[in-house]
Amino acid sequence: MKVSWVVLTATVNVHRDAVVVMVDPALRLSQYLGSVARWLAMANDHGFRVMLVENSGADLRDFRLALPVESRARLAVLEADTPPEDVTRRGKGASESLMIDQAMHAIDTQPTEWIAKVTGRLFVKNLSRALPRHDEKLSLVMRGTLGGGYVDSRLLVARRATWGTTLKGMAAEVDDPAHLFLEHVIARRVIDAERSAGLRVGRFRRAPQFVGVSGTSGQHFGGAMASLRGMFFSPLERALRLTPRDKQF
Repeated sequence: MKVSWVVLTATVNVHRDAVVVMVDPALRLSQYLGSVARWLAMANDHGFRVMLVENSGADLRDFRLALPVESRARLAVLEADTPPEDVTRRGKGASESLMIDQAMHAIDTQPTEWIAKVTGRLFVKNLSRALPRHDEKLSLVMRGTLGGGYVDSRLLVARRATWGTTLKGMAAEVDDPAHLFLEHVIARRVIDAERSAGLRVGRFRRAPQFVGVSGTSGQHFGGAMASLRGMFFSPLERALRLTPRDKQF
């Protein structure tokens, strides 16, 4: 399967009590530039487009100018609306949900096209090898816990129609202070859609290999230890792909 778009969500506006490590504007910009540059290099090889969605209210006119001229044609920059206070109070996941909705509204593509959503500072260096080979009956590709209660929101790949139905309008359901995170909301939405609408969900062939820094925790991805963990857990990943998602242990 091939993606048509990679949407990078750069969530900045969160409630004042939220813990966000990377707040320096110059550092944030350099990290986004690094991530976007990697994605654009991959886009040139695989034929997709990249959209950066940012909700800080910053002037991003100079962002494209900092990139190589030959790469700018594949990049769209969306300055998302600053979220209202009731959304920022719900946490980063609620703000990110609004950004996802705005990005999908801005992308003009067919309902069956695949769109990947990735946390803004992160690059998935093995994306093409992680995606399923065949996609005829799938609507969503994700990683989640065996019980189905939690989904890794750093990378989600879904058809445009799925983003506009199953994964639309999640902001009101997220409540970080109450420990109801975006990852829980996505999981619940997926389970409901599987039962009511026959949503077909697939797993990644390989664990996504993230490169970059988390803006929330400051955690670095893609180092030597991460590679060792990937080697250690690869048999587990293979077992998870063969295990029914409703299997209980």
